[in-house]
Amino acid sequence: MVPLAEAGAKMKLIAQLSECFRDGRNPAMTQHGLAHMLAQRIFGLSTVWRAARGGTIRE
Repeated sequence: MVPLAEAGAKMKLIAQLSECFRDGRNPAMTQHGLAHMLAQRIFGLSTVWRAARGGTIRE
């Protein structure tokens, strides 16, 4: 099975998803972009989901 992050990068899923949201934060005060934050949340949730079903977590 292809890792989620690799599949997402090939299909540009996070970039496409981030276009669905408006980032109303002040760019001068922003360290991480919306796409980066979405990727962190999605891949983090997928890791928890996989672990809850007896899968392995790679670091």
